[in-house]
Amino acid sequence: METLKLKIYDVLKEEITISEFENWLYNSEYMKTEIKADSLLFDVININYRLENSLKILKNLSLKNFSEEELLIFKLEYNCYKIVNSEDTKNYKKYVLNIIQDFEFDNDFEGFGEFYYIYYSFDGYDYNQYQNISSNNLNSKTKHLANSLLKSLKNCNSIEEKIKTLKLKKEPENDEENINVLEFKSLQSNKKLTLVQKLFAFLKKI
Repeated sequence: METLKLKIYDVLKEEITISEFENWLYNSEYMKTEIKADSLLFDVININYRLENSLKILKNLSLKNFSEEELLIFKLEYNCYKIVNSEDTKNYKKYVLNIIQDFEFDNDFEGFGEFYYIYYSFDGYDYNQYQNISSNNLNSKTKHLANSLLKSLKNCNSIEEKIKTLKLKKEPENDEENINVLEFKSLQSNKKLTLVQKLFAFLKKI
C-alpha cells in the first residue's frame, strides 16, 4: 500500500497527471503482485479515469485511507512546492496559511511551527516594524524554509519515513515564541471543525 500511497501523493502534488497515474497503475508490477492484498488498490483500479471527476474521486479515497499525519505531510509538501515555484512572492502568505491553518502544536512536526511564526510576521505590520523585518527578508526566509523541508523529504523512501523526519520536537527559543505558541493554541481551541474536515476542505480547493 505504501508504494500506491506515494504515487497518489504525486498526483495530489501535481507532479504527475491523472492519466500518467492511470498508465503507471495498469502497467506496474505493483498491481500484478498486490491486487489481492491491497484494499486501497482495489478501490483505485475501479475508478473510471475517463470521467472528469476522477481526480476528485481519488482525493476522496485518499481522505478515507490516509491518516491525519499523512495528509498533513502532503499538505506541507504541496504548499512548500507552491512557494518554491511561485513567480509572485505575494502568494507566499496564502501558501503559508494553507500550511498552518490545520496544524496543532501537539503534533510536534518540524516546519509547521516555523511557518506559523512567519505567518505572524506577514500578518503583523507593527510586529515587523518592531523586529525590523523587511518584506524581502521575510520572503527569502519563507522560500528558504520551504526549500529546506522539501530537500529533507526528498530523500525519504516512504510516507512513514517522511513523518519520522519531521517529528522532531523543537522547543521555543525565546519568550516571544512562547507567547506566539500560547496565542496559536488558544485559537486552535476555539475551532469547531475537526482536522479531517479541514483537510478535506483543503483538498477540495486544489
